[in-house]
Amino acid sequence: MYMNENEVEPALEHEKDSPRDPAPATASFSELGVKGPWVERLASRGIANAAPIQAVGVPALLGGSDAVIRSRTGTGKTLAFLLPALEKIDPTLDKLQAVVLTPTAELAMQIAKEAAELAEGTKLRTLALIGGASLQRQLDKLKTHPQLVVGTPGRIQEILTIKKLKMNEVRLIVLDEADQTFALGAAGSGGEAERILAAVPASAQRVFCSATMPEAAAAVVAKWTKNAVWVEAEPQGEEASQRLPSTVTHSYVVSEERDRIDTVRRLLRTLQPKAAMLFVNQTESIAEVEAKLQYHGLQVEAIYGDQPKQERTAVMRRFRSGKLKLLLATDVAARGLDAADVTHVIHVDPPLDAERYLHRAGRTGRMGRRGESVLVLAPNRTFIASKFAEQLGIEIKEKKLQGGELKERKTYFPPTASTTPAAARPAKVAGAAPAARPSGERFGKPAGERPAGRPSGERFGKPAGERPAGRPSGERFGKPAGERPAGSPSGERFGKPAGERPAGRPGGERFGKPAGERPAGRPGGERFGKPAGERPAARPSGERFGKPAGERPAARPSGERFGKPAGERTAARPSGERFGKPATVRADRLDVRGAKPASVKPAARAGKAPAAAPVAKERHRDKKNKGAPRWLKDKKEGNGGESDGGTPKG
Repeated sequence: MYMNENEVEPALEHEKDSPRDPAPATASFSELGVKGPWVERLASRGIANAAPIQAVGVPALLGGSDAVIRSRTGTGKTLAFLLPALEKIDPTLDKLQAVVLTPTAELAMQIAKEAAELAEGTKLRTLALIGGASLQRQLDKLKTHPQLVVGTPGRIQEILTIKKLKMNEVRLIVLDEADQTFALGAAGSGGEAERILAAVPASAQRVFCSATMPEAAAAVVAKWTKNAVWVEAEPQGEEASQRLPSTVTHSYVVSEERDRIDTVRRLLRTLQPKAAMLFVNQTESIAEVEAKLQYHGLQVEAIYGDQPKQERTAVMRRFRSGKLKLLLATDVAARGLDAADVTHVIHVDPPLDAERYLHRAGRTGRMGRRGESVLVLAPNRTFIASKFAEQLGIEIKEKKLQGGELKERKTYFPPTASTTPAAARPAKVAGAAPAARPSGERFGKPAGERPAGRPSGERFGKPAGERPAGRPSGERFGKPAGERPAGSPSGERFGKPAGERPAGRPGGERFGKPAGERPAGRPGGERFGKPAGERPAARPSGERFGKPAGERPAARPSGERFGKPAGERTAARPSGERFGKPATVRADRLDVRGAKPASVKPAARAGKAPAAAPVAKERHRDKKNKGAPRWLKDKKEGNGGESDGGTPKG
């Protein structure tokens, strides 16, 4: 550890002022100091010259200084640290000499594969140590003494704990996607990555790479480096908008939440991407989205953090080979993964912040290729597009699906003036500001050249004297007040004055009769035409059926039935008794078919059904022959007739 926590703040200030190498003209790897056989390997792939970030980063790392490589996604940061690492390794020494830490297993496998291909045919051995794979198998491979180890912090820390990995000969340690790698591990313990940094020798070179370097990650970098060189391919002071490739276009479509999956399906059918990555926020929802898209006939597979390592590796292999066109993933796949043919990135769930959007969108448009990033937003969340546009300095245009095409709307979110790079804004020239409008000028013409205003009093193109005079005072309906008919006289109604109208109904009169001539109301208390004294009295209390309570017969005594008390009634029939006889005394009777009851039937012999009763047979035959002709009855009974069913005799 190079500095304590009290030295972090001064270090941050130093980093702001530390030199950042400008991007030189494109050069070959040999000119940059790379001499190993990997130069021929790159040339066989058609890579002869270094990318801008490689042209700056390779010489800085070969010089042995601690370094921070910061560049936008898809610019070639991996080779910028991998080539110097291979150059520093001594293949004849069977010791671990270089370590690369990555936040995800997929990124570790990608870097390990790249290193193994570059070192093919040499004695340099590479090993990937990632979680989710067999620990025992990795321990067995460590016995081959690899010089380069690429892995995730969790698995490497686990092997360090059991003392199966020695770091005393490490010359270079690299943290790829450093801001995310530092976030791994238990809080308060410094993180797994920091414990691994503490295990390497103090003389080891430390390199940190990332497209983004938040303040928290920069503080940790300052804690573990001394006089670090900040390597950036862009000119010093360039704004954040250049962290995304200019070949990537950004847009969003509006969709209701219930139609989100169907909108994604329509987008994929419309865009027909060669290869696309779809991102969701939660691992819990990835299975549902995958199943719904597959139901619509789309070839899509998913990768996520809790997925078995073999399954994740197989999915990534199919995606990189082109056998799989659609890859559904959480943000675990947004960091560092390189699939060259990705043409579209679709955000099924919008990213939580601008940094995550930057890493997701960086999966397309890599190394100068064209790409498109599309957000699917609910109507009440379109503000996310304006927020990302402002923070990243990019244009995010609104588009809509119409007629089988993705068409652009007129309204979109352009980059704000505060985030537009200074180089992209026109320079201001002293004295070039437009002069103020001359006094009296209006509509671009001075007062003398403008047409004169309307003469005073003129209206409708005529002066006041030529216009017809207004309506005379008091005139209405074309007649003056004196010629109009007078209104109805005061009090007149229905054409008659008040004195000629019939008088109203006299007070108290009703139904055409005055109050004194109307019949009086019903006398008080009268009912049914009789006064209260002449009506029969109500039924005395307790009287029923015309008799008072004392004269009515008493109720039936308790238990009495059929006029007899319970003690005098005959006892009930004993159980089983019938026709006055108990069950054991009654004679056994034939059943309806003439068969004997079960108590007198002989036991059937084993294997032979009991013969039917003769009476039952006779009754069955009579019933069957009922209504048949005589000759047919005789024939069936054997009394005559032809045996072959001919006509009867006689």
